[in-house]
Amino acid sequence: MNKRISSLAVVGVSAVAMGTVAAGLPAKAASTVAAPASLSTMPDPSWWGTNGRVTDIKHVGSRVYLSGAFDYIGPQTGYGVRVSPTSGVMASTSPKIDGVVTASAPDGAGGWYVVGSFTHVGSTFRRGAAQIDADGNVTRWNPAPKGRPTSIAVLSDKVVIGGNITAIGKGSAANDLVAVDRTKGQPVSGWRASTNGEVDSILPTTQGLLVGGTFSVVSGSAATGLARVTTTDGSFDPSFTGRVRGSVSALAATADGSTVVAGGDFSQVSGSGQTVTRSNLAGFSAAGGTPSSWSTGTNGEVNALATDTTNGSIVVGGDFTTLGGLARVAAGAISGTGAVVGFNPALSGCNTPHKKKDTYTLVPCTTEVMTVSAGGGTVYLGGRFGASGSTERHNAVAFTSGSSTPNAWNPVASGPVLTVGVSSASLFVGGDLTSVNGLVRKGLAALNATTGAGDPSFRVDADNIVLDIEPSTDQSKLYVMGSFATLGGLDRKDIAAIDIPSGTVDTSFKAQANNTAIVGRYAAGSLYVGGVFKRVNNVARAHLVKLNGSTGAVDQTFVVNTSGPTGALKRGGMVQGLAVRSDGSRVYLAGPFTSANGVAVTGGLLVVNGSTGARTTAQLGGVESCPKVGPWITYLALSPDQNYLYGGDTCPDFIYKWDAVNLGTTQNPTGMTWITWCDGGMQALAEVNGRLYYGTHGIVCWQSPTSKVKVERPRLASFDATTSALTSDKYFFDSPMGVWALEPMPQGLLVGGDFTLVGDRNTVDQGLALLPGTP
Repeated sequence: MNKRISSLAVVGVSAVAMGTVAAGLPAKAASTVAAPASLSTMPDPSWWGTNGRVTDIKHVGSRVYLSGAFDYIGPQTGYGVRVSPTSGVMASTSPKIDGVVTASAPDGAGGWYVVGSFTHVGSTFRRGAAQIDADGNVTRWNPAPKGRPTSIAVLSDKVVIGGNITAIGKGSAANDLVAVDRTKGQPVSGWRASTNGEVDSILPTTQGLLVGGTFSVVSGSAATGLARVTTTDGSFDPSFTGRVRGSVSALAATADGSTVVAGGDFSQVSGSGQTVTRSNLAGFSAAGGTPSSWSTGTNGEVNALATDTTNGSIVVGGDFTTLGGLARVAAGAISGTGAVVGFNPALSGCNTPHKKKDTYTLVPCTTEVMTVSAGGGTVYLGGRFGASGSTERHNAVAFTSGSSTPNAWNPVASGPVLTVGVSSASLFVGGDLTSVNGLVRKGLAALNATTGAGDPSFRVDADNIVLDIEPSTDQSKLYVMGSFATLGGLDRKDIAAIDIPSGTVDTSFKAQANNTAIVGRYAAGSLYVGGVFKRVNNVARAHLVKLNGSTGAVDQTFVVNTSGPTGALKRGGMVQGLAVRSDGSRVYLAGPFTSANGVAVTGGLLVVNGSTGARTTAQLGGVESCPKVGPWITYLALSPDQNYLYGGDTCPDFIYKWDAVNLGTTQNPTGMTWITWCDGGMQALAEVNGRLYYGTHGIVCWQSPTSKVKVERPRLASFDATTSALTSDKYFFDSPMGVWALEPMPQGLLVGGDFTLVGDRNTVDQGLALLPGTP
């Protein structure tokens, strides 16, 4: 947050006098000095990623387990790929595209013109537009549109690109609708088209070039949402008078070419002196733009249209639930005269990435179709969905013309598919996606710990976010905490266990919480769980509970009930951070609570006996606060030797290291050994070989507590664990929500979070990255 950096005395390690070792606790092991790291800043491209936040990573045996807000894992293939038209399997020669692909069109020779927000295709610089030939090579075609291209059409002698475009090439001015040659992408001489708003759809017809979007002026003439320009020079064609009151996102023509159909977000259309009510879908005469007599509409926006020439229908896609008054979720079809036909793919489900830091649930989303294509007797739908009827299809699905049953084509795309380009030899699938040909896995997944590929034999889906996972010491169980109601198809409210050998839900472990479980730690046969809940197994336990590790039964002896202010950030004094000594003798808990068992707590940090929940005589302190926020600690982790406790506060984002054995003493009442700062809160932590790896949503950190120079460290930083000095290692993760999970591996450091780019701004690696080397 970095609301305020307070002035405080920095406690150096050498200045802290340690007291005697508490009874029953081990003496400290020798401190570890940070060894030189050889960790790469670039990710291993062979490791699979996810399509949403990774909240935790655990390496157990031959598997790496992931938890989070994803519903997909897969190879890092980039934002657009060539795939088989029958199976959806990616072509081996697909270059990786480093940004969203919004539209594509076949080039007539087995390749594709593509546009979007990318800057590289493979290793070739291509800003916003590129051509990929039939062999997967990037051609010399390079129009380099400046802005946001969203639509494309290929004519015999030129390529027309629409969107929100201000320039083309090295500086030629443009206004949202440009034409370039098909070989080099140079601006077409004499092209006059321009609009005063985004062009989202382009449809070549025998009469000219129909364009739709959010504009109100086309080539100097008034035209709201819909217009026609000539294909020769882009001049305005006044003979087509069709207009909409709103915006147009999609265009199609009937099989005989007599009628053009517009879809979008509008309530009225006009043409040839007529104005009629139409709901997001309308037909016009192709010649002059007179509105068609039919009034079939939708109850939500239409995003995509395509003509199925096999049966003459117009396939309609969007975010509606009715078409012409009939139930059609996101997709359906009409005849050339506007009658709703039988096509009903019955789409359902969706997943979308997080946009907020403090959330303990999945982001609400709507089933939506964003692109429709048809060709060769097949209809293709792309968008954001999880199934068609009872058949699992993740964001892309195909149907034989006339059928509502999905065929075998199944690319399994990670994110919303915005374009499916159809040609006879192959298809192009692009969008806001980073992967295809992966596995649907909801909230939990397993990867092969050696190769990084998804484990197809493990599938235990959650119906909502999984926030934390924790293995038992003997690695027979994996405990699962989150906001779910079911796990693996079984009723499991927020807390569950998986039998690791079988990869199934452990039916002997039952622990039902009445609200979110945020964090779990296993020690000495017991599972300690912190969260938002107030009851577990119908036993009163406010925000912290100790469970039998085998059965899930609530431990009747251990009682720590926390309370505090209400609100989205505090949740009545929830427990957010938790650390437990391996012998279960001591529990460290943190969160926005102000009391525990009715006794006041300072700084949202408390140490209790692991058997009874009674407070230890000595405590920890020194937690800083911002005006009106805090003070409390949000995350805790013990050092590998359990001598020290690390924590991060909610604001002003300090990082603390405390004496976990002696706690506060007469000589050092707070127990603090050092404090430093980064501008984002602690979301993940791992101490490895004397280095402290810190995951965050911030981008700068102090060089050291005594040299408060701010040094750029986007979302992942490493410190000398002994001195807290920032190391020279500089990593890069792009997401403002940042890094949420860290796990040391024999081959490097696994990093999980919300990111899509790692190492630099051109390397696609969503959700999970292995930084190879020695941490």
